[in-house]
Parts: sequence; structure tokens; C-alpha cells
Amino acid sequence: MAFTSNELRQTLTRQDQIKIASGAFSEVMEARFKAWSLTSVEREIAMLSIKGFSIAEMAELRETK
Repeated sequence: MAFTSNELRQTLTRQDQIKIASGAFSEVMEARFKAWSLTSVEREIAMLSIKGFSIAEMAELRETK
């Protein structure tokens, strides 16, 4: 399931937003990934995507096609 940045923002609680603002972004995202039941591979790809890597760059980093 792909989220737009607006949809992602809407799923975040006010507490999540405060944590992100205070530098706890990865903790918030890990909690969301767990709530969404993402696998470790899906989590890794999601984080790479959030960091701005292209699909080709992610494949190269992960040594996959």
C-alpha cells in the first residue's frame, strides 16, 4: 500500500507529529510499520523510499533486481 505524503500526515497522531518535530522520526516510523504489519524487507524499502532513494538505487543497495 502506497501513501501520499498528505495521506501519511493524516495517519499520524498529534503525539507522532510532536515526536517527529523533536527528532524521533525513526521511532515513529517503526511504530507505524509495526502497526501496518510490514515485514523487515518492506520496512527497509519504506525507509529507503522516505530517504529519497529511487527504485534503481534501492535495488542496487539491496543487491536485488
